[in-house]
Amino acid sequence: MKDLREQLAARFGQPTPEPAAAPASPANDPLGPHAHLGSAWIALLRQLGPSVQQQVKRDLSLNAAKQVTDRTMKALKAARRNRDRSALDKSRSDYLKKREKQAWGMLKDGLTARGGSAKAYRALKQSKVDPEQALRKLKRIQDDLSTMGANRLRDALS
Repeated sequence: MKDLREQLAARFGQPTPEPAAAPASPANDPLGPHAHLGSAWIALLRQLGPSVQQQVKRDLSLNAAKQVTDRTMKALKAARRNRDRSALDKSRSDYLKKREKQAWGMLKDGLTARGGSAKAYRALKQSKVDPEQALRKLKRIQDDLSTMGANRLRDALS
């Protein structure tokens, strides 16, 4: 292989360097589309689902995981396996609460980094908006947040 490279380099010149590997940030994103797949909730769902004839796909989205969990919990209730049902419910709610807390933290960091006020963050949090959706909208806003009032920012992100 080395001889072939040398011959090609002699004939056509030095090859361009290979592009750097893609950054690992999407894989480490705690709010990414596949972040839930490694959670204890999905592991428990994969364990309990087939025992009550609920198939769990390998690469399942967050909304699909919620739906499969609901169906599995219904089947577990019908099978009178209430301990398994409550364990699955607790695991799901723990994961979703942790994810929501991370989203609020990332939203607050994004607002303060771009000049948003604490009052605007509190107004946004009290408006019961979905923090993940607000975070996505915040990334699209090009305006300076320090010039936006709390109500205007809340309306833009909700």
